[in-house]
Amino acid sequence: TRFLKTPEGVVRSYDRTRNVICTECRNSVTMQRVLAFYRGHHREAKSE
Repeated sequence: TRFLKTPEGVVRSYDRTRNVICTECRNSVTMQRVLAFYRGHHREAKSE
């Protein structure tokens, strides 16, 4: 188990299998749409 620092500075456990799955998801079109939706949603929530 490795430890990586997130942008927030919080150290979280690093899982290889999770990373592989996440990488595949990020490369998928569906995940791109989901990420775009969440990013837009968070921007709206922050602006309010």
